[in-house]
Amino acid sequence: MKLKKAVFLLAAGILLFCASLPAYAEEAQSKGLESYFRTGDHKPYISGYGNHTIAPDKEITRSEAAQMLWNLLLDPPETTESRFSDVTPGEWYADAVNSLSQIGIFNGYGDGTFRPGQNITRAEYVKALTSCVPAVEADNPFSDVKSTHWAYRNILTAISKQWINGYEDGTFRPDQTITRAEAVTILNRALKRTGAGFAEYRTGEYFTDIGKSHWAYLDIVEASGAVAYEEADLPPVDTDAYVRVTASSGLNLREGPGSGFGSILVLSNHTVLSVLSMQDRPWIYVQTSGGVKGYVHSDYIEEYRPNTDPAENIRLSAQEAAVPQYKTFRLDGVSSPRTSIRWSSEDDTVAAVSSVIAYGEGDESCFVFGKTPGTTVITCTDYTGKVQARCSVTVGAPEPVRFAYCDNNTAAAGETANLVALTDSSKDSVKFIVSGGVQQTALESDSYRTEQRGGNTVRIFQCPIRFSGNGEYRVQVYSAEKNEPYTEGESFSVPVGTAEPKDSTTYGNRQTSNAMIELIMDYEDYVPVIRDDSAAPKHPTVGYGFVVNTNTAFYDSLTRTEARAMLVETINSYYGEAVNQFRSEHQLKMSQSQFDALVSFNYNLGTAYMEYPSGRYLFETILNAVIPPSGISAANPCSATLNVKDADLLETPNKSGKVVRKIQVNSKVQVTAVKRDAQTKETWYLVKAGKDTGWMRAGNIHLDIPSPVRDLNYVDSMTFATYLLAYHHTDVCEPGLLYRRLREAKLFNHGDYAQASPSNPYSTKNTYGYLYPDCMKAYE
Repeated sequence: MKLKKAVFLLAAGILLFCASLPAYAEEAQSKGLESYFRTGDHKPYISGYGNHTIAPDKEITRSEAAQMLWNLLLDPPETTESRFSDVTPGEWYADAVNSLSQIGIFNGYGDGTFRPGQNITRAEYVKALTSCVPAVEADNPFSDVKSTHWAYRNILTAISKQWINGYEDGTFRPDQTITRAEAVTILNRALKRTGAGFAEYRTGEYFTDIGKSHWAYLDIVEASGAVAYEEADLPPVDTDAYVRVTASSGLNLREGPGSGFGSILVLSNHTVLSVLSMQDRPWIYVQTSGGVKGYVHSDYIEEYRPNTDPAENIRLSAQEAAVPQYKTFRLDGVSSPRTSIRWSSEDDTVAAVSSVIAYGEGDESCFVFGKTPGTTVITCTDYTGKVQARCSVTVGAPEPVRFAYCDNNTAAAGETANLVALTDSSKDSVKFIVSGGVQQTALESDSYRTEQRGGNTVRIFQCPIRFSGNGEYRVQVYSAEKNEPYTEGESFSVPVGTAEPKDSTTYGNRQTSNAMIELIMDYEDYVPVIRDDSAAPKHPTVGYGFVVNTNTAFYDSLTRTEARAMLVETINSYYGEAVNQFRSEHQLKMSQSQFDALVSFNYNLGTAYMEYPSGRYLFETILNAVIPPSGISAANPCSATLNVKDADLLETPNKSGKVVRKIQVNSKVQVTAVKRDAQTKETWYLVKAGKDTGWMRAGNIHLDIPSPVRDLNYVDSMTFATYLLAYHHTDVCEPGLLYRRLREAKLFNHGDYAQASPSNPYSTKNTYGYLYPDCMKAYE
């Protein structure tokens, strides 16, 4: 079984940690949970968001998990400095991470990092909780928890204490990231939050994205503070006074009016709070929408007036929408002037508001889930209820097939592969009609496996196939319910060719390799439930980096197989086709690894950056990759143009060569010799520019020859990498983007799939000596 990068690295860190277990960790293990955490009471430890949502199926990061546990510590130890290189003092999670590490409950990695922004897995979470209790043996009911797994003993201990349950298929999925709902359910059991007072106010409607039918509803109510809890005798609520959080990295809601009091919750930016009292200014006594009360400092809040300036109008992105059953539709709403808005469905049994993403005051995306066939109206209302906008939503029959693909995306003749189809839980069989080769083939299957995510259940069918010869095979997929005829669903193509050497370049169209699909899955990470992209606001994503545009229907709450299937479909139908069109339009000979690298680049940034003018430098460098005419010499020079940007003329063909002078872009030069290093993939031209002669990188020079043969094996690796690495920032320089560009450069220039993998220790090392952007020199 393939380990995800985070789990692989964690395993290495855990082994290092356990080899010399610190004294404080041994002490923590011997004392038990009750020595460190509040047990048996009902103190809240998570909060909702400013748009009245709790996001039960959202994955949590390592820092969020640490903060959640820290909120429940009986006596948090003082920390004066950070124990990890990537935990900066002053960050909202710094005290939590360092305190829990100090007492042996949370530990970091062998390289001295904690990785606060990385999603925490189910095994990691259980490891943290069982760090406080002695190890206990128990029968192992989970088929996917082997004795060789690094967290095996921790999971057995949690089983023995009845903290954890698995899934219906008998698995625990230790390396799957944990959701907020799963995390609080386990923690409630571990801390014995049961009996009198458990989810006491369960009759209320506190959050718009979780109903009483949700499997973890009571545990969410218990954890979020909608329970009885002792409060100081303070003045009553002023229902006309509200404030809003302005701290971009989160704000502590404290138990008392001072920084010395414990943190109850960390409030996200833009959270709206009711003001209860201002008698302890600059500390303000407030209450969250979920009923949690505490103090915040006035420096990190602003006045908020939801009861003034009603909207004059609300604009929706659509007035009518059609969505198949089980799909979700993105509907955007904007009020003018900007004021708070609310969403509702006239008939929740047909279509319901599953979640809302707020981008700012009165600017939101509403996600509408199609429950059963029929028609209802989604209403967007301002706070007064007087200004409304409506969208009629018709829910149709479910799609016969959700996704379909071949599990070998670059199959070769004679190989056996599997045709895969994903359906909802009502389908009992599928049929594949394969056209291509010498005849049409029909394959059927009524055997399937099941995956679940939240309330989503998917059936996965597959049929083996052996492609007899080269060519493009067309596959039409059908599904059927028991004793019902087949209904036509998805279709897709499978290009079948001949296995070729790694560096082989051809003019033919290609499809993304399975290796590249796996790499993109590692680059993007798994996001099962729709969420906004922090690096590109208003571009919410789901699955493995799939961007959900306005007025688009999509599958939400994705299982891992669904997310992979959606990635394959998106890449093959759009991004792979875009690269093929680019290759065909400019008559490029391209290898599989070069194709894969460009697909990854396009999938991350969009297709415009491979074209002129958005990606001018990269575009021109690719088109400059031509096979030079034979016989070039001083006596038989080739005329050329410096067409990318100003470049240095050097005495010798290496990056440390002495500069003769700088040549301006669009200058005419004469190429008199070519030097190409087959190992480093560097290509240099000896050029004469006026009276001067010297060496220049071929990537910056266009050879003025008729009918050039453009072969990407002749791209100068250094010039290409320089312009590729330039796409490493959003509003600021981003190391994560830099490392992705670095991996793509290694793949494009050298076919190095090994170093393109984040699990490879050299994937973030500049092993090929590329020129790093100035702002990223520290990461070289």
